[in-house]
This record gives sequence, C-alpha cells and structure tokens, in this order.
Amino acid sequence: MLYLVLGFDDNTYHDRRVVELLNQYLLKGTFFINSGTLNNPGFITKEELDTLYTGHEVASHGFNHLNLKDLSKDEVRYQINEDIQNIESYSKQKVKGFAYPFGDFNKKVQDVIKELGLLYARTSKGSKEFDKPKNFLEWNPTLHFSGMAYNTDDLDRVNKGYMFMLDKLEEFLEDSYSGVFFVWMHSWELGEDKDAWDRLERLFRIISQEDDLETVTASQYFQRVSK
Repeated sequence: MLYLVLGFDDNTYHDRRVVELLNQYLLKGTFFINSGTLNNPGFITKEELDTLYTGHEVASHGFNHLNLKDLSKDEVRYQINEDIQNIESYSKQKVKGFAYPFGDFNKKVQDVIKELGLLYARTSKGSKEFDKPKNFLEWNPTLHFSGMAYNTDDLDRVNKGYMFMLDKLEEFLEDSYSGVFFVWMHSWELGEDKDAWDRLERLFRIISQEDDLETVTASQYFQRVSK
C-alpha cells in the first residue's frame, strides 16, 4: 500500500487556507502546533484548534518553538508537556506525535518524548526515500515542499526544487509497491504569493487523482504499519 503524509508546522493563519484546500481535495494533514503562539497576531486562535482542524491531526511542536537541545531536561519536559496539555485541552484531540523545533534533537529530548508516551517525532531532514522509518522518533520526511530549495528567495531554485519534489513523487508512484511519501512545510512560506499557493494546489490535485495512494495523518500511518 502506498501512503502519503502531509505535515505543516507553526500554526500561522495561513493554515486556514491550507485546510480549505485539503478539504476541497478530500485530503488529510498533520499540523504541528506551538501552543504558546496561539491568539498572537499572525497565528490561529485557541478556539480554532477545536474547529479548524476537524478531520485532521494536531500534534506538538513545542510550547515556544525553542531549540530543545539547549535546554535542561526539566525545561524540555515543560516545553513538550505544556504544549501537549494545551493542545489536548483546546482541540479535544489526543496528541500522539511531535516535530522537533528546527529539526534539532538529542538523546535527552528523545528520552522525554518516550517518557511522555508519544508515538513519533519528525525531523526536518529530507531523506528522499520512501521506506518505513527504522526509528519513529527520528522520522525523516521524504522532502520539504520546495524539494531541495528550502528557505531561499531565488525563484529559479524554488521552481526547480518544486519540480524535483514532483519528480520524486512520480518515482514513488511508479516504482514503489509500498511505502510512504512525507512532504512537510510551513504554510507561512506561501505568504500571499499566488504562484506558491497554485503550486500547493497542484500537488493536492495530483495526489487526489491517484487511486492507489492513501493520504493519512502521521499517527494513522504509524498505526497502519505498526500492527
């Protein structure tokens, strides 16, 4: 079975438009929340956690989006546990997963994640692979939405990176008999750029037309392959 996971970090107001597109194409997303930013200008509200993400997964991204490697173990526990408690309180969803802020982690951080009973933790390191993760607490996504052109204003690189991501998706669909394609991004990266939103919608359209591809949340994929 082929699975596709779509992940979105940081809960800015751009998530509203992402959810609208996901719902339009009957797709599912996993949204990694920093609950310390809720209700702040440019971010979604606490109340939206219980409404906006209906039918999608909400997971933790750390209370204040701090680099957890730099903190004591007690501070790491606070950042993750406080985030989980807030998200569960506002969303009425059980938090099952985590995305490392800045993609950084060490054994101390992973030990806290294990203690808190989370099922998976996602990095930001693109693996360019489709295999089931060997360690779900070091879940490297396949690619960023912009392929290999993350965090650049060079439009030529952005376009080439996006096409690289689509080429990898085509390779996945043509050559894989099983596996997962995990695309992640921040919705704020799209800003008010119509072309960027058109690229995202194109990806969603392609995914929605593939009968042999099931779009699942990150925790759903974990549960499917861990049976």
